[in-house]
Amino acid sequence: MHTVKDYTKSGQDTPLLNESAIPPEHLPKARAWFQRQMDRCAAKHGDNWPEHREWLAEYFNEELREHLESKGARHAV
Repeated sequence: MHTVKDYTKSGQDTPLLNESAIPPEHLPKARAWFQRQMDRCAAKHGDNWPEHREWLAEYFNEELREHLESKGARHAV
């Protein structure tokens, strides 16, 4: 089973979770939510996970941004 380790691309240090768009007080919950979503998708996609990892990370980053924005959270930057 493929999983996402520390929100990074395989073999790279580039984070998949866009932490710069998340206020610091929301980071722990955002990280946990993002990890759950990515792990769930990794399990569903199996061996095809590497082909889908980046676009799903972009999708979940946008979902998270929209959710925080709807709750009135301001961006970290």
